[in-house]
Parts: sequence; C-alpha cells; structure tokens
Amino acid sequence: MVRLAKANVPAAKFYKSDICSFETNEKYEGIVAWDSLFHLEYDKNKFAFEKLFEMLKDNGYMVFSHGGGQGEITGTMNGENFSYSSLGPELTLETLQEIGFKIVKYEVDYSESHGYMKAIVRK
Repeated sequence: MVRLAKANVPAAKFYKSDICSFETNEKYEGIVAWDSLFHLEYDKNKFAFEKLFEMLKDNGYMVFSHGGGQGEITGTMNGENFSYSSLGPELTLETLQEIGFKIVKYEVDYSESHGYMKAIVRK
C-alpha cells in the first residue's frame, strides 16, 4: 500500500512503523490510521492515542478506524492469522476526550461480527 501511495502522491512522506515505537519531532495537520490501530495489544491502545495526539498540530485532525467490540480477538482473514483489540466505542471515546481530543464525528457499523468504529477527531 505504501508503494502505491508513493506512486500516486510522490511529494508526500510515508512511514511504515509500529506507532508505539515511532519517533518524530514533526507535527502533522492530519493523521490517517485506517485498519491499523486495532492490531495493537489491548493495553497499548491508550498509549497510541496519546502519542498520536502529541503528533498533531493544534486543530489538527485524525481519521481512524477501530474495533466495535471491547477486548482482544484472534481470527483468520484471507488465510492469515491475526489478532486485534479494541477498547470498544464507549471507552475509546472516553479515552480520546480524556487525552484532549475533540470528537468531530463517529459511527459504529455493526454489519461485521464485532462491529467497526470510524471516527474523526480534532486536537
């Protein structure tokens, strides 16, 4: 996906890293974390949200997806084993607000087995 993104937006910077170990002094106007944060271990969710908050410029936006159920889940997708965790929508929103994020919009789509949360937040 990064290779395709670079081909389509060559002037942009792309990073492939674990958010928990990623280091930068840069501040961003926007962060997209789609289909990624729910692959963290459950106890790293809050740390990741705090780190992302600090990486945003004032009034910067973050768009992300997260799990709709609370806890840790393992499963198989496209023949690959995976694990995923989520604080659940209510605790995720509470955690985001505790950190300082302003909730712009969120929704939970329960068409998948455990639900799927999509949100836009602002620093």
